[in-house]
Amino acid sequence: MYDLTLIVHSFFRWVVILTGVGLLISLGVFAFRQATSTIPTWSILLSKIYSHSFSLQLIVGVFLFLIPGSVAQSVARSPQLLTSVPLYRYFLLEHTLLMTVALSLAHLGSAKLRKGREIPSQLKQSFWILLASFFITLVSIPWPFFRFARPLFRLSLE
Repeated sequence: MYDLTLIVHSFFRWVVILTGVGLLISLGVFAFRQATSTIPTWSILLSKIYSHSFSLQLIVGVFLFLIPGSVAQSVARSPQLLTSVPLYRYFLLEHTLLMTVALSLAHLGSAKLRKGREIPSQLKQSFWILLASFFITLVSIPWPFFRFARPLFRLSLE
């Protein structure tokens, strides 16, 4: 069960990243050109997909914590592991906290975007907020070249 949930979590990472890239490109092009027309509907749709897939990613991540045998379950039995084992500290504190901040910014940027469709300053604010969300997300992912590396694509049950 844990391995299957980890595969789903890994898959949604790519949904979040790819929609984030598409969203930032579309908003960047639109927000910084001189035209004052309303933002395209597909950019609003991308912002919804980005923030909602991010929310789903958080739910799957929380579910990972609740599965027996997970890192969180180990720390619940022995709380001193949280400070003594760097891997546990990373996944239970740093990764979780930064991703929660990034998720909050994703929803804030998406809401500002929907409410300020016709106001250029609102569009720029949304772009910068969503860019911050995306940057925090990229920094928080355990990439293969980071200290607590995870595979780029988790395709099999281990």
